[in-house]
Amino acid sequence: MCENVVHGTEHDHENRKNGRMCLQSSTMSEHIEITPEIIEIRHYLHAHPERSFKEYETSAYIEKLLRAHDIEVLNNPLETGVVGLIRGDQPGPRIALRADIDGLPIQEDTGLPFSSVNDGVMHGCGHDLHMTGLLGAAFWLAEHRDKFAGSIKILFQPSEETGQGARAMIDAGLVGRVLPDWNTPHLPIHAVYPTRRHLSAKVQAMASFLKDWFAAQ
Repeated sequence: MCENVVHGTEHDHENRKNGRMCLQSSTMSEHIEITPEIIEIRHYLHAHPERSFKEYETSAYIEKLLRAHDIEVLNNPLETGVVGLIRGDQPGPRIALRADIDGLPIQEDTGLPFSSVNDGVMHGCGHDLHMTGLLGAAFWLAEHRDKFAGSIKILFQPSEETGQGARAMIDAGLVGRVLPDWNTPHLPIHAVYPTRRHLSAKVQAMASFLKDWFAAQ
């Protein structure tokens, strides 16, 4: 674990030397403002949902936003989905942050001023909020590269609702070089999950898949 330290202190230098992904202590409680841009992004994404593996406009919109905030966009062999990369000012390990981007085959009748304009498709599972939250985090990280060591992949995963998008991204090599030292004896992957009785069947299946996948690396 990273110690709660101030940037430039002895403990901070030790954390960086050991390759830990550390944020300065002052940033841990820093409030990230919900700006008009973030609100506009959420409204746009909610109004323009797309079905699984057909998130073409969504992907283009996300890519445009990342580039506008000077975030590197990595090559993606898949037709949809986006992968960004934010490098800290100091070398260190790589982690990933992820959001899902597909909508559901539902006709929206909420009456919201930013209701879906795509007939028969709706963001009824919160993916518009997931994307907006990840974009907000990415924008902040890109503006504060001096506050962390290492790099952060920003994964916008297609087709979460079908259960096929994560596998597609892994098979395409888009999750490579993330947490290469994860599979250590003192920290197995299941250690970060709560007891199984609190997990949905979907999350349990994903946890089991990830545990086996990391073990095979």
